[in-house]
Amino acid sequence: MGGGLIAVKRTLVAAVAGVATGMLVAGGLTACSGGDTGSASAESASPSRSETPSPTESVATVSQVASVVDREVVDLELGKDYFLDCGVSRWDYSCAINVQQARRAAERLRIKLDTVQKVGAPGYIGAIPDEVKGLVVKTDEAAVALASAADAFDATACGSFQTTDPATCFIDVSPFKSKYEDLMDQIAAWSPLRVN
Repeated sequence: MGGGLIAVKRTLVAAVAGVATGMLVAGGLTACSGGDTGSASAESASPSRSETPSPTESVATVSQVASVVDREVVDLELGKDYFLDCGVSRWDYSCAINVQQARRAAERLRIKLDTVQKVGAPGYIGAIPDEVKGLVVKTDEAAVALASAADAFDATACGSFQTTDPATCFIDVSPFKSKYEDLMDQIAAWSPLRVN
């Protein structure tokens, strides 16, 4: 039975990764194939990415960028209370599955924060405004760290569904929980910027 669960998990993770890769490639092709390559205007002389924006590229508002973050916050916050309990007094397969759900939400957040900056990409809102460039970078870094911790968790006995012993799983999931809390701290930094 454990082998069947592992196969299902790997299939789901591969499917999500395939969709995410397709989105990144499509966004990259769109960004590379069009647009003016003229000199950047003074307003957009400091893009958050390495590409030079075209003179017609707009700058997003802080609230537009915060709304992109808000769309993924719900999925990340769903697991918050659940993770606090996993591994302390109990462990079951749903704990491991929630690690993967949090990873996918973090990966979607990274993709969306990148895609909304690409002219011609679905969901394009403009270049990231200077006021939140640093927060975008920190949020992205925290999401990358969470995904890496989830990958490391997958290699553990609990992450690969070989055991459900709470003591073992508490040790296995602790690095992931730490990275999850780091990402949630970055998400909390967006709160004052949200439009209610």
